[in-house]
Amino acid sequence: MIGLSRQAPPAPLDWSVALRNQLQQSRLFADMTADSDVRRVGVCACHAGAGATTVAYNLAVMLHERSGEPVVLVEGNLRRPALARLRGIGTGPGFAAFARGEDVAGVVLRDASQPGISLLPATAEALPLPVLRAAAERLPGLGQHFRHVVVDLPPVLDYPDAALLGAVLDGVVVVVEAETTRWQVAREAAKRLEAGGVKLLGAVLNKKPHVIPDWLYRLL
Repeated sequence: MIGLSRQAPPAPLDWSVALRNQLQQSRLFADMTADSDVRRVGVCACHAGAGATTVAYNLAVMLHERSGEPVVLVEGNLRRPALARLRGIGTGPGFAAFARGEDVAGVVLRDASQPGISLLPATAEALPLPVLRAAAERLPGLGQHFRHVVVDLPPVLDYPDAALLGAVLDGVVVVVEAETTRWQVAREAAKRLEAGGVKLLGAVLNKKPHVIPDWLYRLL
């Protein structure tokens, strides 16, 4: 396993109390922290900008906090990878090397600022379909090294990769952007995932505006 060399301080993540509360109270979180078969989960949005990466990162950290066991966060959005940038780290060999068969210990990075969390980062590149399929076949095997696997998937209505990678996981959560994502769009995203053989685990409402300031919301 590779240690991280920081390039810059990590960018602040949207760690809203509302998002954490929603995840903690969800059936998904209860299933993943119980002794269940739901251990490998994908997170995707309908379109870019809904905050799927933020939700995936928060979910991974919360799972480690609850279980105390190692969690790996996989950068599955190869078109617009954001995890390494958000954490202020280099990408290393990453997802492409993993897809081509390199050993897990050689491509997964430990996030030194967040004990218990490891990252499988990626650079922005569109992998050939056979290579992407090979990566999909290897994803379930990460469960042999980590208690939980959380995959940040590309937007399902923008790229076909989400269904291809999501189909090998225990299920996928769809991130819906409050006051932006129309229900027709969310329904189409769900239909497309299901058509690809993906099990839907639920939805997360992200970027829900507060009617009171954050500092006061935290006291309630």
